[in-house]
This record gives sequence, structure tokens and C-alpha cells, in this order.
Amino acid sequence: MYYSLFFKKTKRLLAVFVVLSLFVTMFPAGAAWALATNETTDAPGGTGTTVPGQFDPELDPELSTGEVEDSSEGVKGNLDLESGDLQLDSELTANQDPNAIDVYPSAISIGNKETTSIDPMYNIYDSFYVKVCVKNPSTDPTQNVFTVTLTANGEWAEKDSTMPAQTLLVDGSYCYDLNMGHTTEFGIEVGKTYEANAAISISPQELQNSEWSKTNNDLTMDVYSPYPEEVMSDLGVSDIYLNADGAILVKVINNGMAILQTSGYYAVDDVTQRKAGHTKIYINGELKYDYNWEDEKNAGHIQTFLYEGGEMEYMLQGGDYSGADVKVVIDSENSVYEYDETNNELEAKLLPDLVVKDVYLVKAELGEEYDTLAFKLANEGHADVTAESGLITWGVYVKGSDMNAAEPLNNGGYDWANLSDTNFLLYKQSTVIDSVAVDYFTRGDVAKICVDSKDEVGEIAELSEDNCLEKQLEYRSTNPFPDVDESTLEGQAVLDLYNRGIVKGYPDGTFKGENDINRIEALKMLIEGAKKEAKDSLSSRASNLSDLQTDQWYSKYVGFALGHGIVRGYPDGTFKPLQTVNKAEWLKMFALTFGLTQNLGYSFLDVSADDYFAPYAGLEPYYNLMLADSAKYLNPGENLTRYDVAVALYQYYQATEE
Repeated sequence: MYYSLFFKKTKRLLAVFVVLSLFVTMFPAGAAWALATNETTDAPGGTGTTVPGQFDPELDPELSTGEVEDSSEGVKGNLDLESGDLQLDSELTANQDPNAIDVYPSAISIGNKETTSIDPMYNIYDSFYVKVCVKNPSTDPTQNVFTVTLTANGEWAEKDSTMPAQTLLVDGSYCYDLNMGHTTEFGIEVGKTYEANAAISISPQELQNSEWSKTNNDLTMDVYSPYPEEVMSDLGVSDIYLNADGAILVKVINNGMAILQTSGYYAVDDVTQRKAGHTKIYINGELKYDYNWEDEKNAGHIQTFLYEGGEMEYMLQGGDYSGADVKVVIDSENSVYEYDETNNELEAKLLPDLVVKDVYLVKAELGEEYDTLAFKLANEGHADVTAESGLITWGVYVKGSDMNAAEPLNNGGYDWANLSDTNFLLYKQSTVIDSVAVDYFTRGDVAKICVDSKDEVGEIAELSEDNCLEKQLEYRSTNPFPDVDESTLEGQAVLDLYNRGIVKGYPDGTFKGENDINRIEALKMLIEGAKKEAKDSLSSRASNLSDLQTDQWYSKYVGFALGHGIVRGYPDGTFKPLQTVNKAEWLKMFALTFGLTQNLGYSFLDVSADDYFAPYAGLEPYYNLMLADSAKYLNPGENLTRYDVAVALYQYYQATEE
């Protein structure tokens, strides 16, 4: 017969100490049952663990043989009063004191997290890292010493570590990355996945005995060994196009962070590799040119693409290449050990593709009589336009009308032979035409702009439909930032945020997009971007943090963020308003400010499920925020620039407003 007994702390205390390294057992004061030995064995049938113990009926005369449960102490099981043994139905923890120290590994990864500069001329290796997390560390730093053992690929390493003074707070734990040694010490090869195990124990015996839990002291997980981008070359074909003179131009580039390397594991440059290198060019499926790098070098060509960030252009003349299908393969013999092998080929049809990219209204400046209609033209094909004359037409219609049947509110056209700026006829170039006076139409009407209206230019057939653009007209400011290029994605993003009133730039009129963004800048952009009302009355909340003032422009934004749990201060009572923001931190702030769905899917190999930012990582691919290094690597600790955040918000608006 079984009886269920719920112990209340006011009447009795059930103290359970599982101490694997002790050979004696104590009776805690007032405890009816205590551990007899340090041994544990599997229970019959494998349903639990039998823990040998001792029972003192004088301490609890009402207790009889039966089921014992005390959820507050983490103990549940069947107690044999005669033998004193307890057969557990659940985990038996060593100490449920909420203030007890607890140390555990939360992640194992491979990478290069050192802050020292990298010189590609020397052998540089990725390392194994174990993320060590500590709850309730001792106030005495000398007591926070842990022994970490890592096993991978049949090899192991052990290190003693002291918790750094400045560590990252993750879900109530202080976590830091411990370098366990170069991957070569474990015989690890790049591009492969290995099972790794990390085990941690507290070195001071007295703290180890009272650790909150020992069930989380080891971790086993699969770890991928990435190709180390920061010390590898990465050859690619970046451009193929036909210029106005009828010559094919091919541009190759080294996107990596090092000069060419041998196929050894991080070996430095070797001239034998250059001798084996080839660039092959196929025209209409036939191999026409095979450039051997060493032969070119001997002929006096400077192979600038061999070096970090270098590029080189090939020129092919003497043929009629218009409309040809061209494929370029760099390193066709796979002699170069690269970070990314997927960008070594590029194919293109040598025809232009004229595109109307945008149309909008511009307010008249001081001294001007009319607002203007502006539109942007570009060539996104793979050949310059050689036609000297061509027609550009525009028309504006009432919203909702049939443009094929309705009379336009106003219309007109241009022959590009009469334009002063015809850059849009060249490969990858663009032109903005803004000389159409706004007359008889206004904001909200719909404009239709067409380029090459008479089909005088032979274009890529499947892309010819983008010769026209229909769009409802909205006013747009001219670019107020002299350091922002509006033809780039970053520039478009900044101007979009400017027109939404989210960013204004610095007092000197610049945007400084390359600068790392700090905590208060990030908060302002997010709160303004989410159209949240940060009232001045919220500024008083900033007074709770020692390094903030309540009468600054940022005070209301910090007050809003603190009140809504978007951010919080540091344990030392500061906010660190000028501290930079990394990808992981920003994604969390982004999700909480905009109230977005969490735990979306992702494929990042450098984001562990127990990372504090894991619930927000899926937002990056879902909204195509363009923050990740690749589909496999988020690089969560990388600081963000003002451009990065502008593009991320712009991409979010593009995804949601469409």
C-alpha cells in the first residue's frame, strides 16, 4: 500500500546531498532520510535510480513505507523504510538552494573569436570554444575556477579557467567563451562535422560539493568546422559585359582576406599554385580562351587578383559578340584552396537591358516655380547600348484608370540623343531625369514611364517587360547627405528612413553610415521605425541608471525601452549609451520593439538553441534583413554599422509593405 506524503518546510526538511566525491554522509538537522553512501545504481527495469540511504523514524514518526514526493526539494520516489533506500522517479539534484553556484557548458563551437589582428602570411588556425555559463558565482573571484574538458575526434584537452570580470549575462547566467586550443590539435578538418563533448567542474572542492546541479555539467553536440574566411582567398568572377566598342570585358576578383593559398590547411602563398591556375572563357558553349596565370605573368601581366581584395580585367577583341552567351570559369583546375567555391563561374548573355527603376515627385526649391516629376533609368544587362537615338515616354493618369484607354492628365517624351546625361546606356550605370514640371497632376496620381518605346535596342528578351514602370506618385526629398550614395542599397535605405522621419543625420549634415551604431542610436531608429510614441514624461526612467541624464534627446527613448523590457541596464547600475550594438543584441531589440513573432526557423551553424538570441535569429532570413554573413553564418557578435541597421529596417519595410 502506497501513501503520498507532501513535506512542508515549516514542519520538516528533506535534505538530499548527492556528493560523488565524498565517502561519508551527514544527517542534516531535522531530516528523516539521508544518503548512506556515494553510490548510485540502476533500478530494476531501468525506470529510475536506487539511492542507498538511512532513515531515522524518530525524526519523522508519522512516516511509513510508501511514495515520497517533495517538489520543492526536487525529490520524488519510493522509500523503503527498512533498508533506507530511495528509488527515484525523477532526477535527484544535489542542492536546490536557489543561491547555490551552478556551472555548465551551453555551447561548443569552432571559429576565430580572438580580437587580435590577423596576418594572412602566417599560419592561423581556428580554435575550439566552449561557452561556459555560471549562475550565482562566488563573490570571491579566486573561487570561480573551473576545470573544462573537451573531447572531439578521439582527442581531448583540459583547461582550468577563471571567470572573467566582464562577462555576458545570458538568462540569469554569466557566460564567456573559453578557447580550448587549435582545431589542428584535435585533427579537425575544415568542411566537416564532428561530435564534441564538453564537461565542466568547479575546482574548489567545497563549492563543487554544494553545486546547484551536476546533471548539466556536460554537453554533447555536433560541431561544424567552417572554412576560415578571414585567412582564405576567395576567387570570383564579378562582371561580364560587352562595351560600346564591341569588346568583351571580364572582371575577376579575390573576395577573400588573403593571397592565394595552397591546398594545405591554412598554408601560406605558394608559387606552384599560381602555375596551375587557369581562367577559361566559353563563347556559345565553345572554349575560346584558356589563360594560364603563370604564362600571363611571364608575358608581363600583373595578376592583381591574386592578392587580398585585388581584381583584374580581361579584354577580348576582334569578334562580333553581340548577343553571345558567355561563361567564365576562374581556377578551372581547382588548384586554389578557397573559402567559397560557388562563385568561380559566371554566365551572361551579351545584350543590354534598359530598366525604369523609379519614379517620384520632387518639391520645388527656393526660386523654382514648379515641382518636378523625376524618374531613374538604368542598364542592368550585360552590354552597353550602341543606339544613338531612342525614345523615352512618360504619362500621368488618374489612379484606377485604364492607361490603355484613358486620356492622360499630362504626357510627353524625350529622345535620348538630346539628353546631356546618357550614362544609363552603359553597363551598370544609371541616370535620373528630373526636368518634367508637375502640371495638371499631383501626388496620388499614377505615372507610367517607358524607355526604348520603339524597341530600337536589341535587349534580353525575357527581361524586356521592365522597360516600363507604373507607380503611384509620392513626394521624395532630394538626398540631404553628401556622404550617402543613393545609387547603392545602403543609400536607398538611408533615404527611405529619412523620408519616413526616422533618421536626420549629424549636425554637420552627414550620415556617417560606416560608423558603428551605439545603443541609443539603435533604440531611436527602432522606436521611431516602429511608430511607437516615446513621450518626454518617460525620460525620468533614465535617472535610475548612473550614466544617463533625463534632459537629453535620447532620454525618452531609453525610458520607453526600459519600461517595455526592450533593454535593461547593466549589473553595475549603468546603461553604457555609447556602447556598440552587435547583431545578436540588435535582433532582440528589433523583435521586442516591433512585437514580432519569435522562434522562426534558421540554418545558422553559429547559433546554438540555448543562446539568448536564438529566438530572434530566424527574423534575419524571414525578412531578408541582410545582416548575416551567409545562409550558414550569422556572426552574431559582429558590431553593426549605421548602414547595416538602415538596410535591415528598409528590408523589413519592403517585405511587410509589399
